[in-house]
Amino acid sequence: MAQVGSRKRPRENEAGTFSSRHNLVRLGWGHLAGATNRKNRENDQKKFKSLWPSCIEIPWRSEKSRRGTVTFPVLLKERMVNNGRTGVEPPEVRPLVPTHAELIRALWEHKRSGRWGRAFRQPHRVLLNRLGYSVERQWQEEFVSYAGWPKNVRSRLGCLPDNFITGASLKPDIACRLYELVRDTHCEKIVECGSGISTIIIALAIGDRSITFVSLEESEHWLEITKRALMAFDVLDRVQLVYSPLTPIEFNGKRIKAHDDSAIANGNADVLLVDAPPAKVGRMGVLPRMTKHLRPGALVLLDDAVRGGEEECVRAWVDNGLANLEGYLALGTGMAVLKTK
Repeated sequence: MAQVGSRKRPRENEAGTFSSRHNLVRLGWGHLAGATNRKNRENDQKKFKSLWPSCIEIPWRSEKSRRGTVTFPVLLKERMVNNGRTGVEPPEVRPLVPTHAELIRALWEHKRSGRWGRAFRQPHRVLLNRLGYSVERQWQEEFVSYAGWPKNVRSRLGCLPDNFITGASLKPDIACRLYELVRDTHCEKIVECGSGISTIIIALAIGDRSITFVSLEESEHWLEITKRALMAFDVLDRVQLVYSPLTPIEFNGKRIKAHDDSAIANGNADVLLVDAPPAKVGRMGVLPRMTKHLRPGALVLLDDAVRGGEEECVRAWVDNGLANLEGYLALGTGMAVLKTK
């Protein structure tokens, strides 16, 4: 067993976890490792239990070190070994949370519980890449090995081109939920703003059904990358990839930008997935421009809903009567679920 303060790499114990303060610090639990006083330790345990999801039982273990007895939660093996390459447990399909504040709390608890892979929280990506450590490769390995995928999908995800998964891609838990939604929902037309891994997931979920799927992309470079990936999966015929530059639009007293919609036929779209433009441009103009292409009661999915810019989008869309907020899906980086009026 590695002692606290030791510079040696910690060894695994029988439970498959690392018995070292180092692992607590890198997971954000350093304050638990330093709790040598009984009163402080009990306070820290109470604080930790209040943050841990109530449905998960917390096993605790105490170990002796040079600094005294260290108490910390036992971590699951798959959260510590091989950086999640063996796959992580699929999240429970939880009901939608009603407010943005509850979304932030739910995602924070989700992160603290260890269900997010470490690779998606890895900082200093550029420096690590220069040192020969590919964060993008680890992102992709965690995405493909996610335990929630059906077997037929997991086997096909091996066709992904190298470094296709980026920091802006859908996280595996919410991508899996998107696959289930499209697979189990009867719809005739789907429109997506922003191509990428979501395009492949939706195309796989469509299968042999006669569903019109239009994907708008503002970057010609990324459009070509997505096209090659769809060809590798042999699903290019299921998607209408459209180059759609960002053009100005007036909404809510502001002059903003949104995808050009000239290539979309009006009406009848059942689902709109909003995963672009990027944060520096903003997504507020997407729904005002796409409203005429959506049927009443259509489902609008806004990714990255935990961010402040997306929260402002949801508020503006609801206040201007474009859609009603159904709630937030507390997976990945949060997804706002709305329905058009």
